[in-house]
Amino acid sequence: MSLSISRCEALRTQSLAAAWPSGPASAIVSRRLRRQVGSSPRAQPTRNLSTLKQAGHLTRLLQHTGDVWSIREERDKFQRHWQQDFEVALRNGDPDTLRESLQRADRQGQMDALRIDQLPRTTFHECLRLLDPEFHVEPYKNLTKVFTPVWHFRLGVRTFERIAYAYMRLMDHFLQTRRSSSPSERRYELNFRLKCASTIGNAAAADKVWKQMASEGIARDTNSYAWYINALAWNKAHYTIGRQFLRVNQLSVDGKKKRQGRYEDVETRKEFLAKATDAYNEMKREGIQGDEMVHLAMITVNARLGNTKAIATILNDVWGIDVLAILESDGDYSPKPFNLHRSSPLYPTERLLFVLAHAYGTCNDLAAAMRLVDYASLQYSLPIPPSVWEEFLQWAHVLSIHRPPSQRALGRAEGALPRNTLSSIWSTMTSPPYNIVPTPLMQSYYLKHLSLQGSIRTFHSQLTTHTPSSLLKPSTTRRDAAYNAFITAYFSLSTPYWPKSFPPLARLRREHTEAKIACIAHEALLRRTASLVLWSPRVRRYGLHHDWERRVLPAFIGRWARYLPERIFYEISTGKLEFALQGDRKARFEERYMKSPYALPRVVKKMGVPDTGKFRVRYRGAFRG
Repeated sequence: MSLSISRCEALRTQSLAAAWPSGPASAIVSRRLRRQVGSSPRAQPTRNLSTLKQAGHLTRLLQHTGDVWSIREERDKFQRHWQQDFEVALRNGDPDTLRESLQRADRQGQMDALRIDQLPRTTFHECLRLLDPEFHVEPYKNLTKVFTPVWHFRLGVRTFERIAYAYMRLMDHFLQTRRSSSPSERRYELNFRLKCASTIGNAAAADKVWKQMASEGIARDTNSYAWYINALAWNKAHYTIGRQFLRVNQLSVDGKKKRQGRYEDVETRKEFLAKATDAYNEMKREGIQGDEMVHLAMITVNARLGNTKAIATILNDVWGIDVLAILESDGDYSPKPFNLHRSSPLYPTERLLFVLAHAYGTCNDLAAAMRLVDYASLQYSLPIPPSVWEEFLQWAHVLSIHRPPSQRALGRAEGALPRNTLSSIWSTMTSPPYNIVPTPLMQSYYLKHLSLQGSIRTFHSQLTTHTPSSLLKPSTTRRDAAYNAFITAYFSLSTPYWPKSFPPLARLRREHTEAKIACIAHEALLRRTASLVLWSPRVRRYGLHHDWERRVLPAFIGRWARYLPERIFYEISTGKLEFALQGDRKARFEERYMKSPYALPRVVKKMGVPDTGKFRVRYRGAFRG
């Protein structure tokens, strides 16, 4: 079938516009091509292509001729492009490109086309190593930690459970395609499933895999027990709702959780923890030598039940840490732990410090947590990481809050600390020899503590010392650098027909997504901090001061207007003042969403202009897609 040159080129351009992937060039190509060629099927394509040739990036698209069959072949070749990405990712050891190629194949329902069942055993193991959940899922735990369910909905950031379940679903489809028959390879696959469930904190998935290993007669090793017990210990602990119920009190041990459908009741939780204890005892009976991760997971299991005696027993049996002697000493730690070689699987790492801080913090014994962390850090020469200090600040904030009688009856006043505990930890953390640089979440804990304890002058000095832009500068710098790197790599591709594979492109996209979520989280924490100035009871009580209400507070609103709500009201000496921010100070996030955790987010900010009622759109460090 022969066609005229202009007609054929128009059809070729139209098919390429439909097959072009989503990205910065897709919006430019699709808008211009559909305006010239026609977006509807009935629209007649233009025969004059001079206007299309004016776009520099379309010059090479319009240099060739052909018929409809060649156009279909090019489109099919583009759809099969993820197969080449899969091979290139395995050859170069690129985990991001490998996961994106699997996602595209899974969306098209062509996972079998990758011929995963024909891969050699070593290649398949390398593929699972590149798909490690500690690389693809673990970073989002800390990134989404600051978001509440309301913030997830308003800011459009996907929750950790949605990210985790999307990853689990992809890995399930990938492993089902393999259909391994060898027992050793089957054990490798099931251990990988256990590791995924352990990283995410999904006890139901881990228990299902554990029963499957028992039914198939597959032998379990140390890693199997470690990941299984860890999955039961951290069940739903990283979820948006589940992490709010980690503290051990009378309600969590004897009662039921009130959020139906969001978190399992206490009986279900105790059932999972009993299975973890049975697995730990079975490992001992089988004579399998446990490593550090197994014993740390068992410490976490006992912490969920509030069994500090069992925690002390594990510490004494595994590392020779006498908890009772350390807590009763006056600072001179005379008992020495076991002298383990650094190559030993039981030699402690920074994970031991974090588990000690978390376990005793959830059991309302922050003093014991700090002394044990200090002891283990000194004896094994381990630096205290920022995550441990973050746990100290979190539980110091929770345990130093004044509880009313209604909450005391439920046991929520157990382990109450003096009001200045968090300030003392803060001064120790930021002074030598530690010199820890506070993270945004640490600053949020400290400022909220100051507002609740009535330290208004210190609270205000902390806010006025730095401007909001200076506080956000580390996050925005990282976000903009990641964005510029991605854009530079994207437009450096040579695209005669379709974008070719660019190995670091997937990695740059992931880095930009993580930096964007971190920047959104930092900005949300600043909004929470700024609202304390207006609505904290202590601050309102102090607001009757003449200088505060006439000079300090208006200046604060002028500097922090971007992070304050649209309508502001607070009490003054003569009554109540209420007004709305107008003009350039009125900021509303009308649309903020992310298509996927591994795609560039689109952030659209609309600034209201009260005189004309119009809106001008600003794109801040995001994609105009």
